[in-house]
Amino acid sequence: MDTKRCSPTECAPNIAVSCRYPALGDHIVAELAQRYGASCFTTCCQFARPCLESTIRELVCHQVDLWIIDMELGRSAEMTPAMLTTCVRERHPRTHIVALSENNNSAFIASLLRALVSAHIYMPAAHMDNIITAVEIALDDSVYLCPHSKQAMLRMLDSAISLTTREIEIARALAQQPDSTFEELAPQLYMSSGTLRSHLKNLRIKLGLANSTEIPTTVRELGLIE
Repeated sequence: MDTKRCSPTECAPNIAVSCRYPALGDHIVAELAQRYGASCFTTCCQFARPCLESTIRELVCHQVDLWIIDMELGRSAEMTPAMLTTCVRERHPRTHIVALSENNNSAFIASLLRALVSAHIYMPAAHMDNIITAVEIALDDSVYLCPHSKQAMLRMLDSAISLTTREIEIARALAQQPDSTFEELAPQLYMSSGTLRSHLKNLRIKLGLANSTEIPTTVRELGLIE
């Protein structure tokens, strides 16, 4: 871990930065230090490739208030970004998380928000002003989405408004019987399995989802089913 220290002050937040690109991480650290004054940061950390236990130990050791993390660092076969951030927030609740990501899919953003991430910034279109705003809002215990992320979520909401009552009924059935096959579920909905597959494809397109298993959770979060 590359640790950078500045003179602490009583009210200064401790901020950790983890990024695949060292130059970008250094730039974020420098810009935030300049914005708030050098004394605002007691520690600015960059982890090579954080694993869960060592990351949490570092966050606790440095009493980190806010962690800016490149979400690709937390991705593995065993640990998705949402799982990583959920574990961090559950075990060290004081740490707010600002997620940098190249994934601007609405379902992915929603999964991070469910995992108590305070902000999502779409890296390819990110500007330092977005990061500064995200830091300020996150430290104020609020949620921030950069303009591109916000548009992605609004598109999902627009799509949700266009859902038909039949599609909502199918989403409810999926939620109530998550282990049922298409062949088992279709007769209960008075349709063929082919028609059910067609409805599910339309639902995935409207909601911007990768697979049908995400449909119940997404529709539930939109308040369309219980």
